[in-house]
Amino acid sequence: MKREVILVIVFTLLLPIISASEPNNFSTTTMLDSGVMVSGSVTESDGDNPEDLYQIQVSPGDTIQIRFTSNEADFCIYMGVNGTEELDCFYEGALGDAGDVELFERKSTEYYFFKIDCGSTALDCSPSTEYTLKVIIHPDEAGDSLNEAKYLLPEVRVEGWAALDEQAEPIDFDYYRTPVIEEDTIRFIIGSNDMTSYRLYDHYGIKISEGYEAGSYDFAVDVDYTGDLFIELFCVQNGLQPCDYSLIAIGSTYTESSSDGDEALEDSLSPATKVIIALLIVVLIIKRKTSPNREIVQSNHHQKSETLGLQNESVKVENPDISERKNIPTVVQNITYNIQDSAISGDISTNLNIKDE
Repeated sequence: MKREVILVIVFTLLLPIISASEPNNFSTTTMLDSGVMVSGSVTESDGDNPEDLYQIQVSPGDTIQIRFTSNEADFCIYMGVNGTEELDCFYEGALGDAGDVELFERKSTEYYFFKIDCGSTALDCSPSTEYTLKVIIHPDEAGDSLNEAKYLLPEVRVEGWAALDEQAEPIDFDYYRTPVIEEDTIRFIIGSNDMTSYRLYDHYGIKISEGYEAGSYDFAVDVDYTGDLFIELFCVQNGLQPCDYSLIAIGSTYTESSSDGDEALEDSLSPATKVIIALLIVVLIIKRKTSPNREIVQSNHHQKSETLGLQNESVKVENPDISERKNIPTVVQNITYNIQDSAISGDISTNLNIKDE
């Protein structure tokens, strides 16, 4: 009997603890739009509006920038199914000097959830504790690894940024790859007013160069293979603010888009190559000049053939028996031969009297 009473007492004491640890219910949250500020107010737990709940939909890998302002309210961030995983909480007195929170989160999730209430304060909340909240979505502009590196076209400038967490640790690493050929020299120019850092990798994934927190860079790399050259950009320190950057890769063998590039290409040709090109141009010119005459000759020949054909047809029409007299030339030839023989033998006199007119 005593054992049963003790169990009942223990169970009764545990009830508040169990109810206090129940998960948040975000099934009725308000949907946020990226970059749109919302404002509201919350009261104590026994007031009319003890908490406000929000959520925002993202793509996995997106970075969100959170700006929250309040002098008294508590602010917590969650992720996972229906907000089951807590990421961070900021309570009264831990929101900064001006009661502001600005931070970045980057997780593999489809939703972030936010709860605003007055549950942690040791003092009484104001009848209406006001707040503002704005969440900005920054899509990932580059890959997160060498295998997912974004293709960087030669001589095309790209712009991006890399974020930090509240401990000034990088949470966004941008990878790019640019094509190279053997014996090429690649020049990388990174422009940044922030503490941007970089790492350079060859096509085997081996780090061959790096630079930290210098912001802008301008350096060249000699390449002894044909394939891809990788560069990784990220941000460290920088006052907890993300690093903005621009990036361009220029190769010595890339085709220049300007006329200077055409002149450089011409200067790079050997004398023998230039002679061959000149001969080909001469041949093309001669061929182009003779082609019309050839066409005229062929046209005239074709017209003559058609004329002869028409004449033959007319002959056939006027002399329908011409096919029966096809042996006439042979007979005439025989008669000619006989006349010649008679003249030679003296049978035919060749002395002709020419009369004066």
